[in-house]
Amino acid sequence: MDTRLAVSLPSSRPGRQGLSAKLIAALALLLIAGVDYITDVELRVGLFYLLPVVFVAWSVGLKWGIAYACAASGLSVGRGLLGGHPYSHPVYFAYEIAVTLVVLLGASYLVAKLRQAQETLSRLARHDSLTGLANRASFLERLDLELARHRRLRRPFSLAILDCDDFKSINDTRGHLEGDRLLRVAAATIQDTLRKTDLACRLGGDEFAVLLPDTDLENARLAMEAVMARLHESLTKDGWIATFSIGVGVFYQHVPASAEAALTSADRLMYDVKRAGKRGQKVEMVL
Repeated sequence: MDTRLAVSLPSSRPGRQGLSAKLIAALALLLIAGVDYITDVELRVGLFYLLPVVFVAWSVGLKWGIAYACAASGLSVGRGLLGGHPYSHPVYFAYEIAVTLVVLLGASYLVAKLRQAQETLSRLARHDSLTGLANRASFLERLDLELARHRRLRRPFSLAILDCDDFKSINDTRGHLEGDRLLRVAAATIQDTLRKTDLACRLGGDEFAVLLPDTDLENARLAMEAVMARLHESLTKDGWIATFSIGVGVFYQHVPASAEAALTSADRLMYDVKRAGKRGQKVEMVL
């Protein structure tokens, strides 16, 4: 499964927020059209059609921006037919409407693409570009929140570090592209095995981390056994002979001083597995 971060986003944003934006933009269009009709040629308000069109393109997406641009042009045509237009020939009136439509469509496209670029950059800032998992910075933010929750409620949580054994040899023998593909498959497998409340991240290189809120020693062990089994199944299916060493720190009463300190505790357990021969897991309460 290829889980590279998608750079294309949906052309619309469904939901209550999108519906509200469409209603607001529709009311604004009708209000502008009403003013345009009442004032006739004495007060040209055609440029104000740009505001609701740009608003809906930003809030909902390009598809709706185009629809509202066409609606605004249609209202301009209606105003001209009902209220009269100041041009000596209908061709000039048609030219004005065509220019208005082109401007509105162009503005919709540019604004929607700007919003898409902003969302993509925002996602790239918080996610690993190769695997699509959370990156180290966003993972540490979430871990800090979990530490604060742990201090207040004293609920157990577990933190796992997963490191691919002998990953360098895979890059050396099969190439970096194949190594990247292995990491993507591993990331997708880890993500698919976890609960929705858990968070997986790529710390860097061939190392992953998993945060398991409200998870005690036994449940952490079972969760990581499931992850190891799924990883073995997925990687073997794709032709890789690759294993993982996993260290899992379980936190009850002890509260780490920081997110980095918590990672260090789990990392130490993972290296214990490495020294013991790799391909295994060590789950331990952190005191």
